[in-house]
Amino acid sequence: MNQIVDIRHIYQSFLDEKGTKGICFGFCLTWLGDILKERPEQKKGGWLSGWFTAPPTPERKAMIPSDSVRLNYLFERAFRKQVNYLLRYH
Repeated sequence: MNQIVDIRHIYQSFLDEKGTKGICFGFCLTWLGDILKERPEQKKGGWLSGWFTAPPTPERKAMIPSDSVRLNYLFERAFRKQVNYLLRYH
């Protein structure tokens, strides 16, 4: 597997700016939510069967943005998801 985007430096800068140790849970929820929003239409076997058995196409992959503006927007969404989760469930 080839690494297309190295987000470590940008991610660490984002965490330093926000004063947090991480947003892993929020990032996972955001990523999963994006996948579920763009799932294929349900067919006879349900969307899971088509999602995981068909070859992946660009529109069916959860992509990490390669430009810094879109990547920062993804981090912001993940940060908000993390904060909301912590406020509701802790």
